[in-house]
Amino acid sequence: MSTLKRTNNLISKYNLRINKDLGQNFLVDDEVVQRIISEAEVTDRTCVIEIGPGLGTLTFPLVEKCKKIVAIELDKSLSSILLEEIKEDNFVLFNEDILKIDMNKVIMEFDKNDEIIVISNLPYYITTPVIFRLLENNFNIMHYVLMVQKEVGKRLTGKPKTKDYNALSVLMDYKTKTKYAFTVSKNSFKPIPNVESAVIKMKYLPVDLNIKNDEKFLKFISDIFANRRKTLVNNISASYHISKTVLNEYLEKNKYKITVRSEELTLINIANIYKGLFENE
Repeated sequence: MSTLKRTNNLISKYNLRINKDLGQNFLVDDEVVQRIISEAEVTDRTCVIEIGPGLGTLTFPLVEKCKKIVAIELDKSLSSILLEEIKEDNFVLFNEDILKIDMNKVIMEFDKNDEIIVISNLPYYITTPVIFRLLENNFNIMHYVLMVQKEVGKRLTGKPKTKDYNALSVLMDYKTKTKYAFTVSKNSFKPIPNVESAVIKMKYLPVDLNIKNDEKFLKFISDIFANRRKTLVNNISASYHISKTVLNEYLEKNKYKITVRSEELTLINIANIYKGLFENE
């Protein structure tokens, strides 16, 4: 049965009202489903954490293909439908919020040496908080394959000196190896959203920058991108009350232009500037 037909059947069978407040747009494109599963490198040894399974577009084929799948779904109606429709022993569902659930409880559903991956069609309004949550503690997850808004996908994989490069791009460079896998047309969803989507593949792979205080460094990354129209000096001065004269002298001494903007700097540049200003005292 095609994904579109199954989705329509379930909506009709359970008289389901789509909750737009939860960003519910169900993927109904079989080709995209297969591309996601292929990108995720799912085998019969793979264990999957699926965030936001919705009406099971990915869940149904994953149950047949992987060793075990643990789904996390906030919507009570969708959770009830999935539990009614999927009776396989390798399927577990938590009707909880991904931003609040105890992830240790989720991980305990798997065996110690299981190969665990995360697959998700994220509601766009929680994309960034979810990614931050996943990166807080990786739990030895092999990789993540996430559907996000196209614009966000571009930012997550943005490179210096491009319009897509921002604080999130730097964070991803610092904590992960992330690639933009492919674009997904808005016509691949029901109901049709206003924007296109993208699938990204992310592996937790932190870069050792010899940073003493990671929390302060992450704040620094955010602060220097606070206003893209301002120079690096102006952004740092505004956030840390360091005089522009001192900052200009520091940049010139370290062979940076005093007019440099944050989007021109690589992760290594940013780390070196941060350490020079705050950790080499």
